[in-house]
Amino acid sequence: MYIYYQGINYMYQGKWYKAINSFINYLKLNEYDKEKRSQAMIYIAKSYKYLNKYEDAKKWLNKAIKEAPFLKEPYIEMALYYANQEDWHKVIYYCNKAKRINEFETIDDLLKLAKKYKKHY
Repeated sequence: MYIYYQGINYMYQGKWYKAINSFINYLKLNEYDKEKRSQAMIYIAKSYKYLNKYEDAKKWLNKAIKEAPFLKEPYIEMALYYANQEDWHKVIYYCNKAKRINEFETIDDLLKLAKKYKKHY
């Protein structure tokens, strides 16, 4: 886990290549935590963006989406990527993808859902 936070520190310092290497090494060591892996991929994409390597950034955002399609953040980051490219159709597409992901905002949301489906089981 240290290597993950080392990557974040490198990002804060603007050491983009070192950050990328740290996150790639983290990905090699952690195969199970999909959410954290997806976040590391997003950080890699952001680092590439700061290096003006936009195609590499897009590649890593696609990987982040594949890794954790149940999370909103990778879709939002992809929408931001396309906003930077002024591709508004894709911005709308990825925003709508993010909007469709149901994350429970509160425990009350989860309780309502459980009560709704309880009668079916």
